[in-house]
Order: sequence, then C-alpha cells, then structure tokens
Amino acid sequence: MLKQLLYEKIEADKDELFALLGSLIQINSENFGSHGNEKHVRNMSKTIRKERYEP
Repeated sequence: MLKQLLYEKIEADKDELFALLGSLIQINSENFGSHGNEKHVRNMSKTIRKERYEP
C-alpha cells in the first residue's frame, strides 16, 4: 500500500521532480583537492528540503 502511494506521488509530481533533478545536474560540483564547489549543491539541497521534499 505504501509503495503504491509513493508511486502515485512520484507520477503526480514527476515534472517538478525532473526540473529539480535538472537544476541539480547543472550545478558545477567539481572538487579540485584544494577547493571544491560542493557548497552550491549543499545549498540547493537545503532549499529543496525547506520548500517541499524531506526524506
């Protein structure tokens, strides 16, 4: 039952989920050893959790 509800939620929100995934993919998160760009991904994930999605 829970699995079916999850599938239905994913299907209903798939356009929004794909847009979020596209936004995450576009962020440069390279790590160069001496410095990295992971901060941008972390900030985006915090925003996503605040706005709507929390595991």
